[in-house]
Amino acid sequence: MSRYYLPRRNVNTTGLTFGAHIVKRIQVTEVSVLPKAEEPSKTEGRVVCELTVEEDMLNGGGTIHGGCSAFLIDMYGSASTIDPR
Repeated sequence: MSRYYLPRRNVNTTGLTFGAHIVKRIQVTEVSVLPKAEEPSKTEGRVVCELTVEEDMLNGGGTIHGGCSAFLIDMYGSASTIDPR
């Protein structure tokens, strides 16, 4: 029986967890709280982040790994709901 092994392309030598390793690379470029256009008595928050997708974030097909996408959504998807006061 033959076995196939994928080479380990990305070895974490930093001692950081995957999430901590990714979070260090994220740049917050905009944070705003503005009145909602359709309901001026309410406000809406906006947080814009930038991140360059690097090799350690890719799956075997060369696209961003679903776990990485889920992590980013989980961490930053609710960032605009945090009260800045």
